[in-house]
Amino acid sequence: METIGTLLFLGTIFGVFGCLVYIIYSVLTHRARQTLACLLGLGIWLGIYTLIMVVVSLATPQTVLVKGQEHCFDEMCFSVTDVMTTRTVGTGTHKQTAQGIYYIVTVQLRNAARQTSQKPDHPALSLVDRVGHQYDSSTTGQTIIGQSPQWDQRLQPGEVQTRTVIFDVPLQIQQPHLVIAEGSWPTPLIIGDENSFFHPKTEFSLVP
Repeated sequence: METIGTLLFLGTIFGVFGCLVYIIYSVLTHRARQTLACLLGLGIWLGIYTLIMVVVSLATPQTVLVKGQEHCFDEMCFSVTDVMTTRTVGTGTHKQTAQGIYYIVTVQLRNAARQTSQKPDHPALSLVDRVGHQYDSSTTGQTIIGQSPQWDQRLQPGEVQTRTVIFDVPLQIQQPHLVIAEGSWPTPLIIGDENSFFHPKTEFSLVP
């Protein structure tokens, strides 16, 4: 569906550009009727496109993955390989106690491409509980382990890299899941893309 959505998005962009060019021509040649017809047609199509995007998003079921299962954004494939909980991280003077409990998640990234080195498009990792509360990674925890939950360098074809992500969450948290958002503009406007409006995010179960 995402491939079809991408083609529809590209077709819409070309259509909007073509309509704008035609409107400019119609205005310069004093063709008011043609200008109004083009604007009306463009407005109708944009309304239909938006409706399709919302319907597809609402009709898409929630996907929950377990440890070891991959979720791919094109050829960038993420998976959770390990989950553990603890009240403290670090040792000695660098020991830090969580406000609630630390979830320490090992996230693997694999470049599934056969020939091209690449890196993900600004992935954002967050932990979400049963009622939808969202938690970002713990800055203190990441500093103590000396690692940022980011992939800043390209991965070679078939290469695998892991990152440790630490979340400080309430002790009584229920049904924690990891959510990875990847991709920037214009993905929110593409039908079927995970970043499109109302589209459910794929989640990774974090049951230790």
